[in-house]
Amino acid sequence: MVIAKKYLQRQSRIIKYALAGLGLLISACPSTEAQQIDISGIHVKGHPRLLTDENTGRETLNALIKKEDWAGRIFKQIQTDADAYVARYQTDSTWMVSRLQMYWKQHYTDVFIKNGIYAYATGHAPVPTVRFTGTRDVATQYMRPKLEDIKPYMDEDGKLYLQNGTVPGKPWEWVEQSKTGRIIESINIEIIEKARNAAMLYWFTGDEKYAAFAYSVMNTYITGMGYRVEPVDLNHGHDQTLVGLSAFEVIHEDVLEPLTAGYDFLFPYIQKHHPEKLPVFAATFKRWADIIIKNGVPFNNWDLIEAKFVADIAIVLENDSQYADKQGCQYYLDQILNKTYTRQWSLTTLLKGYDPETAIWGECPGYSENVIADFTGFANLFDRTLHTDLVKQIPVLPKAVLAYAQYLYPNGYIVGFGDTHYGKLRTDAISDLIRNARMNNKAGQEAIYSRMLKTINALGQKDGPGTATRQAGFNALFGTPPITLSDTVKQGATGDYLTAAFWSPNVSWMVQRNGLDIKKGLMISQAGSSGNHMHANGIAMELYGRVLYLPPKEGLAEVISRLIMPNTIPSFRHIILLWLMVFHHILS
Repeated sequence: MVIAKKYLQRQSRIIKYALAGLGLLISACPSTEAQQIDISGIHVKGHPRLLTDENTGRETLNALIKKEDWAGRIFKQIQTDADAYVARYQTDSTWMVSRLQMYWKQHYTDVFIKNGIYAYATGHAPVPTVRFTGTRDVATQYMRPKLEDIKPYMDEDGKLYLQNGTVPGKPWEWVEQSKTGRIIESINIEIIEKARNAAMLYWFTGDEKYAAFAYSVMNTYITGMGYRVEPVDLNHGHDQTLVGLSAFEVIHEDVLEPLTAGYDFLFPYIQKHHPEKLPVFAATFKRWADIIIKNGVPFNNWDLIEAKFVADIAIVLENDSQYADKQGCQYYLDQILNKTYTRQWSLTTLLKGYDPETAIWGECPGYSENVIADFTGFANLFDRTLHTDLVKQIPVLPKAVLAYAQYLYPNGYIVGFGDTHYGKLRTDAISDLIRNARMNNKAGQEAIYSRMLKTINALGQKDGPGTATRQAGFNALFGTPPITLSDTVKQGATGDYLTAAFWSPNVSWMVQRNGLDIKKGLMISQAGSSGNHMHANGIAMELYGRVLYLPPKEGLAEVISRLIMPNTIPSFRHIILLWLMVFHHILS
């Protein structure tokens, strides 16, 4: 026990010294238990503000379209697509809106689910309400129709008219809602995206023909959702703790992304022509946020996904002072940043999922690299929209971004313990800290992470050193800008980020490396079952040598070892394989 304790202390010193050597102060972070993220300086005004800036956004987008061919092509495609729908709207104002999946006839308000499947709905609203999705699972034998093939006002005895993909000829059939997977969600999201695109064009061009079309869709959807209440699980089980207004899981309230953005672009039009709807829309968004906060999973990546949806809602709401209940932008930001509830932890509480010494997240690598990207993405969101530097208030983030390079094999792939697939390390968290540094004039931070990104890229990542990455579609026009690294910052050494030995107790994970050369380096990764999305899988050992890694699963190497040593226990077979790799390395 004493030896183990000393070993732990030694590994904590190793990673601390390794990171300190980069020039970043990473002394022990203060406890997040009492930490509060200060939002007192946040005061919102003007629309849009979620994806772009009210004052400078048009000039920025116009410059991007003129400078970059890809941006010009994307914008032209969006406008061509929108023009066709707007022209149709001017001759048939119901064509698009009638294809929304709503309770057109019954106006149901109360949805009931059972075993992850839609059961039935009751209640009656004065307007059509938004239809709930069919199942928690996306799988279904029925095909999702194109918009032009959807029956207008499709609500025949609660059924949907769809093609059966498992029958020859793929005949159209009236189908029970409970057998349609997530087709309802998919259709509604596509239509809301069309409305968002038109709302953006209204903002960019000032032409109200785009706004009229967008408003017809968004008003129908948001007003209808305003009468819906939280679905009820007839089993009174776990599903009740996960469910959202439009989906079986609050982490799949995906329609909120285009809905909040579209509302933000459309706000001046609504304020001018339909001001009476603003409090209706705000009430819907706020109740939606309340349900997301109430349900979900608090201690892992779910929490961050839920928080992002709530943040989108918060940013398009007005200041607290403009609502009678004093629950607006600042209130909902505070809910996700500083308040902890049963199924939604504050970001300050969630940050305790990082080991205070190693800065490794308490889940397997496949989830951990997504979590750190979500955290740094949050920081970028606050930088861009609220002009608030979250990184300065969350000192564990810079440390965690440096530490997650420890997941790497010498060939640039990550270790695969727990629910992890082998692949390249996500580097967007590194890019995010470079963006944060540039927006907040932190030259030292920019140099540290530019050096890290060039070093990681040199291990065979998707992007070469100094190159820019580009998104696709609508988000490319408003997403985080591509990163071009400074020529003055040089690539570092792999050993600056990958240490010879590493141990993180929160995921019971140990690494030992013998050299970092892609071909000649050897490495062992050993994990237990501590942490989330972790599986001991017996020995849970991964071995690396000669650009090959041997996982603890029934791969080719395991099959060969069983043929050579059929009666040996798994741990002994792995040891034999390790020595075979060592001898091969020596003989080479």
